[in-house]
Amino acid sequence: TSASLAQVTTEFTYQGELEQSGTPADGDYDFRFTLWDAESSGTKLQGPVEDTRVPVNDGLFTANIDFGSIVFGGQDVWLQIEVAEAGTGSYTTLGPRQQIKPAPMAQHALTVGADAVGSTQIVDGSITAADIDSGLFWSTGGNAAGSGDFLGTTNTTPLELRVNNRPVTRIFDAEEGNGIHAPNLIGGSELNVLSGGSVEGATIAGGGGDPGFTTCGPDRSSPCINTVADDFTTVVGGFGNYATGLAATAMGGGTTASGANSTAMGEETTASGNDSTAMGGGTTASGSHSTAIGFRTTASAFAATAMGDETNAPGLVATAMGEGTTASGTHSTAIGRRTTASGDQSTAMGMDSSAGGDFSFAAGRRAVARDAGDAGETDTDGNCTANVDECGDEGTFVWADSEDVDFESTGPDQFLVRAASGAGIGTSAPSAQLHAENNSGSGLTTPTLRADNLSTGAGIAGYFITHGSDATMVLANREGSGPLLKGFGNNNGGREFEIRNDGSMDFYNGFDRTINIDAPGGEITADNGFTTGGADFAEMLPRHRPEESIRPADLVAVRGGEITRTTDDAERLMIISSSPAMLGNHDASKPQSDHSPVAFLGQVPVRVRGPVAIGDLLVASGHNDGTARAVSPAQWNPDEHGPFAGHAWSARSDEGLGTVTARVGAAQSTALVERIRSQKARIDSLEDRLARLEQALEGRADAL
Repeated sequence: TSASLAQVTTEFTYQGELEQSGTPADGDYDFRFTLWDAESSGTKLQGPVEDTRVPVNDGLFTANIDFGSIVFGGQDVWLQIEVAEAGTGSYTTLGPRQQIKPAPMAQHALTVGADAVGSTQIVDGSITAADIDSGLFWSTGGNAAGSGDFLGTTNTTPLELRVNNRPVTRIFDAEEGNGIHAPNLIGGSELNVLSGGSVEGATIAGGGGDPGFTTCGPDRSSPCINTVADDFTTVVGGFGNYATGLAATAMGGGTTASGANSTAMGEETTASGNDSTAMGGGTTASGSHSTAIGFRTTASAFAATAMGDETNAPGLVATAMGEGTTASGTHSTAIGRRTTASGDQSTAMGMDSSAGGDFSFAAGRRAVARDAGDAGETDTDGNCTANVDECGDEGTFVWADSEDVDFESTGPDQFLVRAASGAGIGTSAPSAQLHAENNSGSGLTTPTLRADNLSTGAGIAGYFITHGSDATMVLANREGSGPLLKGFGNNNGGREFEIRNDGSMDFYNGFDRTINIDAPGGEITADNGFTTGGADFAEMLPRHRPEESIRPADLVAVRGGEITRTTDDAERLMIISSSPAMLGNHDASKPQSDHSPVAFLGQVPVRVRGPVAIGDLLVASGHNDGTARAVSPAQWNPDEHGPFAGHAWSARSDEGLGTVTARVGAAQSTALVERIRSQKARIDSLEDRLARLEQALEGRADAL
């Protein structure tokens, strides 16, 4: 057979190196070629021919050119090359033109010229790793590296590792001011960002995000991609996290650590304060050295701590824990559910409790130590501590039981307890509102309960008050033989009174007994008599009309043992006592709201109309309003003026209403009335006899 020549194509390749601004180019570029008959100027022979989107890697490229067979006739030609970034159409002419020498065509070459074989001339798979110098590549099976070997770059171009031709790790060079290298490492999604300009030592360990979401970052309006933006910041991984503060750390989903040395963990947490920590979901730690943990908690002041569910700690070094608690006072603490500690150094615990005063404590359910506003106070100078009347109920302790009603303080420095089942001291089973037990054995010298008033001014050590019908206090010595109650003075240590176990009572002056009340016999013995501030002896008498209003110092009429202010045709007048020295007909065990104390003997104030002279008789004014008027003894007429209640012991000159002191005595008044009646009858008889005598004398005088 005869040999035949293979058809030779007119296409050839051109390999070259492209630099841009002195640096090897990388990317896709468009090339345009023309043939000329001279190195410069001359005549264009063929072209242009374009090869577009040619990949350029580290400056090296290979282009395919085909001018057709008519051009190459063995003459010298020059190739002019123009280049543009792919798709821009803005070409730049490279110089100088490259001369293309003619070459013979051969069916088979005995030898290959130097650099004549490129990658396109080598059959795929024909060269193995054994054919390549192992010191020139990194083997997937590992290399025996020498002391100077390394994997990386020798310039500032970042080192990039790819998977499926997508960047998965990028390492950027960075240099500190002292020449120490602190490279930045960006792992995870190719969308993760190293921003902020000159940043060193920053790390994104992995994760990624979706730039379509713009609800992340410090302003909650940035794309949700992992971002580091300051020196030594770290994003551990996750989705849409921002570490923008110096040495800050963010991890989770949508977290932001913008404070220096801050940490944000979880979902949409924000740590914007220096050295702050936000953990959980939706928490915010904006105060320096603050901590917010849980769900939607906020710690906004220095060293504040908020933990739990929607707690808030805006106070300096304050702590809010639980659900819906708020600690706004400096160094305050709110624990539980919906508690509030707004006073400085205050504590609120339990449920719906509030400690509003400085140094106050409120615990339990709805315990309230009032703040300045509820107490009607105003902090006018911002210096509450120096002006305690502007601090609410400061220093007040309030403890409330489970009742769903506010138990609110009424002033500062109170100790208030609401315990429906009793408060126990020394006992866990109180049987009273306050039950104190001291079970220290026999020979006990320490009292179980003691109340001291150490003030040198006025003051009472204790009150015992009841509004019911039972006893105010019960004293019982169940097993001993000693007295039920002892009272001591403060001068010489002697007893003031003593109630013995049989119910009798002694009163003392120092060590000397002055009064004895003998319970079995009912006798009262007073060694030095009785002294009282009252001025009359009275008895409780029923009102004729129970609904009638009768006041002390009223003048009343007595009819059949009942009293009334209606004095018309009264048989006897008496006066209501204001402060009786002794009160009779009084039964403390029975209600006597329809009785009034009536003065029988002594001196008593009485309401009068008009002027009064000392010694005048006090009779009814006729107004039936409890007032009297004065009549001199010489003018008094029982038929005209009626009975009198007593004699005036003080005087007044005014015409209007007033009060004077009257001496009363029912027996003396009756005797005096009878005596006056008798004298009046005798005077009337004498006047009648005198009138008849004068008439007889006038008749005799006329006869003479």
